[in-house]
Amino acid sequence: MKIEAVLKELGHYYDRTRQVGHSTSVLEGANNKPNTIVVVAKVSSKNLGMWSHIRAENIITLEQIQRGCLKDLNQPLVLDNAVMWMLIHESLNHIQKYAQVINNIHKMSITPQEN
Repeated sequence: MKIEAVLKELGHYYDRTRQVGHSTSVLEGANNKPNTIVVVAKVSSKNLGMWSHIRAENIITLEQIQRGCLKDLNQPLVLDNAVMWMLIHESLNHIQKYAQVINNIHKMSITPQEN
């Protein structure tokens, strides 16, 4: 499987299907179940909207994950679609960046060296 192709398709899908109810579906699936919802960043209390019924301790951010908050967690994780979108696009950016680096190294290795 070519993961880059899959990521591109998923990225295009999320780009073209904004505002179709991804977050609502995530929340409906998470309702009344013990789980933790991963979001890009916590929103202020005035912007909670559809997240207002979720207990604050059940919402974690990507920054909190970087700091190791998952090590003691033992319940299902639910990823908000914004997290999926960000992870997909960041992964594609890194794949493209490293492919360019590899291409440049390859070009340097086959180009005759001047003395």
